[in-house]
Parts: sequence; C-alpha cells; structure tokens
Amino acid sequence: MRKLLFMVSFIIISLLGFSQLIDTVPSPVLWYKADSFNDSLSSIYDVSGNEKHIILNQNLHFDDTLINYQNCLISDSVFNHVLLDYRIKDECELTVFSVYRPAADKNAWGIWSMTFDTAAVISISTQDIKDLSNETTIFADTTDNYSVINLLRQKWMHENIDSTVSELRIFGSDSLPYKGSFAEFMLYDTIMQKDDITKVYTYLAIKYGISIYQMDYMNSARDTIWNYEKNEYFSNEVAGIGKDTILNIDQKQSCALGGTSIMDIYTGNLEEKNLDNETVLNQYDFLIWSDNGNPFTFDQTDTLPDEYLKGISLRKWKMTRSGVTAPDINTKIKIAAPQLPDSTLLMLVINRETDYDFKTDSCEIIMPMNMDSTGNFYFEDIYWDVDRSGEDAFAFQYFDLAEYLANNNYSNQETDEDEEEYTQILEFVQNNPEVLEDTPEENEQDQAQEVNEIEELSYFAVYPNPTTGEFSIEIVLDKVTDGKISILDENSRVTEVISLNGSDRYMFNKRIAVKGCYLVVLETEQGKETVKLVVK
Repeated sequence: MRKLLFMVSFIIISLLGFSQLIDTVPSPVLWYKADSFNDSLSSIYDVSGNEKHIILNQNLHFDDTLINYQNCLISDSVFNHVLLDYRIKDECELTVFSVYRPAADKNAWGIWSMTFDTAAVISISTQDIKDLSNETTIFADTTDNYSVINLLRQKWMHENIDSTVSELRIFGSDSLPYKGSFAEFMLYDTIMQKDDITKVYTYLAIKYGISIYQMDYMNSARDTIWNYEKNEYFSNEVAGIGKDTILNIDQKQSCALGGTSIMDIYTGNLEEKNLDNETVLNQYDFLIWSDNGNPFTFDQTDTLPDEYLKGISLRKWKMTRSGVTAPDINTKIKIAAPQLPDSTLLMLVINRETDYDFKTDSCEIIMPMNMDSTGNFYFEDIYWDVDRSGEDAFAFQYFDLAEYLANNNYSNQETDEDEEEYTQILEFVQNNPEVLEDTPEENEQDQAQEVNEIEELSYFAVYPNPTTGEFSIEIVLDKVTDGKISILDENSRVTEVISLNGSDRYMFNKRIAVKGCYLVVLETEQGKETVKLVVK
C-alpha cells in the first residue's frame, strides 16, 4: 500500500511538471531521467505521464561524480539492456534524445535500439548508428569518457512490424551492452518542428553543461538566447545558468563539458548538486558563456604597447546575457589553474565593449577573493552585461605576485587607483599567506621541475582539481612529440600509463574511484612535468 501511494504521488507530481513542458513542446511518449530513479523500488519512473515505468533487474545507483551538478545513474558492472513497454508504429517520425557518459573503452557500448523484425533494426552505440536501410555510419573509432547529448531522427512509412520480435531497448542495444553513466532519455514519435527540437536541446544543454553543435539556444517563448552564427568563433565549451520553468530549466551553477571543465560560474554557494542551491532566479534570465577553444596559457609578450594589458590568457570567453533582470544576478567564479607557478595571482578581466584586444583603459580587473592549495581561484560579486549591450568579453590575467611586491610599496603608487590596487593585493596576501610560501619539499619539486622542464611544452593541465573522480588531462606541445603519461598513487605505484604518439595535442578524460592524492607525470625525450591531483 505504501508503494502504491508513493507511485501515485510521484505520477501526479510528474504530470504537473509535464503540463508545463507540453505548452510549447510536443509531449514525449517516453521520458526517463536519473532524477526519477527510486532506489528502494529498483525503478525508474516515466515522467512523460504515460506510466511506462521501468522495473530494473540489475542494480543501478546514483553516480557520485554527477553531470554538471545533476544526478546520473551508474551500474557497477556491464549493463545488458532494459526492455521498454512501447509498441512500434508502422508509420512514424521518430526523435530520440539521450544523455549519457560512457566508460572509456576501445570498443563500442550500446545506447539503445529498436527492432522491427529479424532484419530491420535501428540502433545507436557510442561509435556508430545503424538505420532501417541496414547502413551503418561510423562516427568514432574509440569510446571516450565524455558527457554526450545524442539526437537520432528516423522516419518510416508502411514498415512491417513483427510483433513476436519487435522491441525497444535502452542501457544497451540489440547486440551491445552498456557501461557508464545515464542521465536522461526522451522519445517522441510525433512530428517535431525545428523550434521544438531546439527547445528540448536547450533544456538538456543548459541542464547538463554540454554544448550542442552548430545550433542556437532558445527559450520557451521562442527567443534565441544564444546564437551560434554570432558566436561561431566562441562556440567551445558552452554552458550557462538561467531559468525557464516551462522548459524545466532552473540551473544555478554550471560547468562546461558536463561539469569537467576548468571553470564554474554560479550564484549563491557552490553546492554538491544544482538542486541544493537555494538561489532564486527570475523567469527567462540567462547567462551563457563560451570560449574560443585556445589552451589556458598566458601571453607573456613583453613588446605589447602600454595601452594593452599584458599576461592575458589565450583562452578567452564571451558572456551572453538574455532576460530583463539578468544583469542583476550576483555570480561567483571558480577557476582551476594548478599549472601556474607559486606566487602567481590570477586576475579576472572583463571588457564591457566585447573588445578582445583588452585595452587597459576599457577593462575591469577583478582580484580573486581567495585561492586554495590545489590552484583554484575564487571570484565573487561578478555582474554581467551591466551596460545592457547583450554581451561581455572576459579572460584571466597572469600576475607575478612576488615580482610586483618586490618592486612596489605605498610610496611609489602614483594614483589613487594604483594605491587601491596595492592595498587589495596586500590584503589578499595577508588572507592567503601560502601563496608566497613553499615547503622544503615543494622547493625541491620546483627545482626538479626546472631541471626536467620540457622545452616543447606549451600547456599541460589536469582539471578539475580537486575532483570527485572524473578529470581531464590536456596537453599542447610546440611540435609533434611522442611520450607517455603516468598516473601514480600515494604509494608511488603506477596505476595507469597512457601512450602519446604522433600528435602535438592530446586530450584524455579519466576517472579515479579511490580518494587520495595522485601524481600525473608527463614524460617525453626532453624531460618530464608533474601535476598533483587530489581526488576527494
């Protein structure tokens, strides 16, 4: 009886949420998401309102690593698919959205499949798509540990359905099992207009911090809140915060790449889950940011004219604002820069004119409130698009704190602004004394790194750091270089070795399940570099 009451209550709540979505988007006939998982009943509820609930025969549980602060589910072992209660139509225009993060593997994992008869099958894996004509399109040769929004559309007419074998599977396909995390699955079997698809894509992209390729973002009122064509050169790692109750969007903290990028922007306090963040945003207010795809290194050119800021990061961002009260949103930033040397300060630089030359007289320079021992810098009280132009340019500035303090004092500050900056820097050092202090062990490591420095290395970063398990390793070299990456645990045991062959750019997404301190060591013929990684 208690189970029945719980299920009835859940269905009523689901229908209320669904009634909001149906106002502007056709209704999915099947809709499963990690938030609708009931552990005690081993069930995933169908929140479409059609009550096609899944009863699981394998153990699923919430994945602690999340996808952009949103729940996802994971199995401790390979998942061998679940059959859904769905009758395949002989005429249909099918649209399926799925959000997942597969386990890295050289082989493919099955995502879902639809079997019509013994010969006709639609299936999608992490590496290929097979359509009704039995043609297979291969889009990857390995399976990477990335968070993905996948869209598949198929249309057929007068298709023969063999009811004895027809079936719809998820968490695996007709021929492949699945391993990894699952977040959301939406199936539509009615005609969807372009705007309808864009809205569902926007809901998933904002919620899970995953960029959608060459498409605009649109709210429920059909207003474009992020334009791909206008932002083509700043279309990397798109993420955002905002609210649209009709599209079920209420994102108050976000990090691109499904939560694994180097930067978080949030309101209120950065919580473990977005659901725990109690900040209230206004309807249709959105802040969406994206970058130019360059590595997070810094321009150390000394020959720049004085009118330009020096030490600006090569990676630059654009912030796009929509909504009347969005400029009033008080945001905070956390950015990971563990690759920076000791006694370095990171400044946030905003240009309200969206001028990426970052001229001295048109930029706001904001100091971090604090930093932590793993190289994360924290900024507070950041307001965007205060001039209501619709967008801002921003980047980060490399600032040698030790050199600045050695060459400055109160007496040589020429203007009130200079004196105010000097005072702020002193206060920062007083509040974060570790920024200028090294232990003997750290000094030895620094000296060793100076000896073993790789001349061809432009960029080597491990982020986020600290991490709850998922992290990325990014390497940019000046020329094609072979080598290897070794990951060592606290006992100096090598837990993994990754070979580097035939490229000048490398990107790996990894996961460590055991908490502790690790060393990520990059080695080439020219030497080695080491980054300390904290898994908490």
